[in-house]
Amino acid sequence: MVAFRRIRAAPVAAAPSSRCIRLSPLQSCSSSRSSLSCGNILGRWAFFAGIGILGYLCMRFWPHMVKTAQGRAFIYTVLVEGRLVRVLRLGEVYQSATNLGLHWAEPVFAYHRAFDAVFEADRELAARTGHGVQRVLALGGGGFAWPKHALLARPDLIMGVVEIDPKVIECAEGWFYVER
Repeated sequence: MVAFRRIRAAPVAAAPSSRCIRLSPLQSCSSSRSSLSCGNILGRWAFFAGIGILGYLCMRFWPHMVKTAQGRAFIYTVLVEGRLVRVLRLGEVYQSATNLGLHWAEPVFAYHRAFDAVFEADRELAARTGHGVQRVLALGGGGFAWPKHALLARPDLIMGVVEIDPKVIECAEGWFYVER
């Protein structure tokens, strides 16, 4: 068993201009003065809270680079129309984006919202044939923005998504609210 002992510093009689300290061996730990004052504890707490906040901000806003089969992909957060949006950029092209916060399932890009036209035509199709769109296959997952939106809007939908790059799938799981 390891015993911890506090060592107290005691001044040594020396010339007035020199500053020597003598360590006295094995002083008692039952001193009435505590080495951890309230200000010391608050200072340490503030330091570690500051480090935590800085880490959070870096994770949220600092670009992350991921090596994919197609090249380097960058994941970062931007401000679009007053909302925080996380984007996946591969090359010079945005592959996917997702809103952060309460609107995480709403599509950011207009072309994702245009895919919903399939479901608008679904009502007419169901009236004619007795059933509507039941299954959808999406080629290219990216951040899975539209599949995520479509499955939440239509829980009865069966969807398959083909994404050839496993690193892109890892990015979607880690940064774009996608679970397997």
